[in-house]
Amino acid sequence: MMRAVLFLLMLAVGAVGAQYQPGDLLFAVDTQSPGTYLLMRYTPTSNVPSTVVGFPGAPRTILSSPDNRSMLISTWGKTLAVPPNGVVQTVSGTVPGALMELDGAGRLWGSDFGVRTVDFFDFTPAGPARLRTYNVLAWGNPVLEPHSGHAIDTFANRAYTLHGPSVTTTLNLPSFAGANAEWSPELAAMVGKHGDHLAAFTLASPPLVTTLVTNAKPNVIERGPRGTLFSMSLWHNRIDEFDPIQNVTIRSLPLPPRSQPLMAVARGRTLAGLGPATRGSTWPLRISFPGEPGALYMSAIAFSIHRGSPIGNGFRLFLAHDPLLRLSVTNAGLFTGMHGQLDARGEASARVTIPQLAGLAGLRIFAQAIAIRSGRVVGASAPVGVTIP
Repeated sequence: MMRAVLFLLMLAVGAVGAQYQPGDLLFAVDTQSPGTYLLMRYTPTSNVPSTVVGFPGAPRTILSSPDNRSMLISTWGKTLAVPPNGVVQTVSGTVPGALMELDGAGRLWGSDFGVRTVDFFDFTPAGPARLRTYNVLAWGNPVLEPHSGHAIDTFANRAYTLHGPSVTTTLNLPSFAGANAEWSPELAAMVGKHGDHLAAFTLASPPLVTTLVTNAKPNVIERGPRGTLFSMSLWHNRIDEFDPIQNVTIRSLPLPPRSQPLMAVARGRTLAGLGPATRGSTWPLRISFPGEPGALYMSAIAFSIHRGSPIGNGFRLFLAHDPLLRLSVTNAGLFTGMHGQLDARGEASARVTIPQLAGLAGLRIFAQAIAIRSGRVVGASAPVGVTIP
């Protein structure tokens, strides 16, 4: 069932059309008319929300499609795709209690309350491929920590390590139940609700907890395209945008009455690994900066990532400056298409050849891409990690 859902979803979000702009903030409001909700939007420069469209069914999840062409709304009975023009498309049949999340590479993770599993799909050129199913959930939304492969169970307060074909490690977390969490590469930590506060916690044993904003009472946390954090609080009836590097709140946006504890930020998935990085084969990378056709791009690979170094225009480089990075930027040997010019759609392809060496099994590598125009960085992907099987 989930595979069929994803195939239809791919068709719905893959059509050419207008896009949501990076930083657009989408949320749902109950109209008090039975079974009818509004999808509303703040743009990066607006202080008053606009209505995109009304839609049927109680929403469970709102998330941006990988190319920003649709907002995907999971309800108790179906999944809807809503482009900026507000034309609602139904892209699935009944998926009871489905909760969905996209990681930094644009891969889809879905959970189902009925069977309490996490299903992981990769978007390959031939369509979505189910990589594996994890029987781990006690309850709650799967919250992805993309670079080290954790799923966070916000009800049981556990982090599950999902690198291999089975759950390898379970980490007990401090109490973060009641709010979604979000990975912040800028902080090298998850950000969620701890007590009444917005806090960061490391995925280590024991987790290190740092309070970011006291009395924030967040229901949902989302990371924006430039690394700021959006915190929705129904208690305070507002959405705050917080800069985790400067440790300041940038702006506060009022919420209409009867807003739901759901929120999505259009940020796009500008780098995706297409399929596994298998020894003796190539690992294809898809680079996509839809708003920057014709711009120059650079991509690189490293053995590890860090909290990020400023590279201008509010963007950060998360790759460690190690021998693998220095080798990958040469665009020679094992690396093809690592830099060049984006096509008319703002896209490019790169490939990394993985040698057939037994010692590479279990090794973790990371990729990042940036776009450059007139000597300025105009886009940067989140880091994408992969484990060599």
